[in-house]
Amino acid sequence: MELSDRIQIENQIFRYTRYVDTWPVGRPGAAVRPCADHRKQDHQVLEGAEVIGNYWKSINRQYDNGTLNTHHVVTNLEWETTAEG
Repeated sequence: MELSDRIQIENQIFRYTRYVDTWPVGRPGAAVRPCADHRKQDHQVLEGAEVIGNYWKSINRQYDNGTLNTHHVVTNLEWETTAEG
């Protein structure tokens, strides 16, 4: 793995936590890239930004400021180098 790859992955992880905390719940899909999410309770796969946004809106409390009023933190990322690099 090149250093630039590691930096890009770390930035994506840190960016995700910031988006979770500031995501405008009232605008489903506004900060969610088209992707898939898996619900554990019924093994349903949710696909697409709007579907995932609507699901998050249905299971999370939205405050007057339009966010979840959370503050996620990521620290101490751990990297292991494999034989392939």
